[in-house]
Amino acid sequence: MRLKEQARRTEDDQRLAMHDQVDAQLRQWKDGKQQNLRALLSSVHLLLPNFTPIGIHEIIEASKVKRAYMRTIAKLHPDKLAKGVDLRTSMVSSSVFTVLNEAWDAFKAQEGVS
Repeated sequence: MRLKEQARRTEDDQRLAMHDQVDAQLRQWKDGKQQNLRALLSSVHLLLPNFTPIGIHEIIEASKVKRAYMRTIAKLHPDKLAKGVDLRTSMVSSSVFTVLNEAWDAFKAQEGVS
């Protein structure tokens, strides 16, 4: 029990130490494109290098945007992340997941997509 508690505290300490760095990277990534789903999707690979880049030319049609969004969200979902993923990737994935969901809601309203 003590080992689990100590491990949790260590992870919490690491999370706090990394929070500002991850937050700065996220702000830089989404700056000026918070509601632009196409721009966000085409730049996810800048934050998470294991993602295959999505060219803006690949997501011009709304149906293609929806497909790219669904595939990206499926990879970023907190429950779908690999067990051995590092803390930074976990934190970034969670934040990107939230940002993309907000942009998706705006995209649906703007484009009339369901």
